[in-house]
Amino acid sequence: MLGSDAEAAGDLEAAREKSAARTAHTGAEMAYALSGLFERRDLDLILPMLRDDSLLSVPTSSKAAITSPCS
Repeated sequence: MLGSDAEAAGDLEAAREKSAARTAHTGAEMAYALSGLFERRDLDLILPMLRDDSLLSVPTSSKAAITSPCS
């Protein structure tokens, strides 16, 4: 695990313990959670970050985008 990944993982774990509902996440936290999703099919980190009305779309170019109706 890279240093920034370890830091993001620690931040996410601390946030999970502190509060289940955060309104903002850092880029490093999002990148780490998305890496877990695509590399290990680990949904535990990304799901709490997404609102119920968020949509994760993965185009054939392999670039992912998260969209929300309010953004």
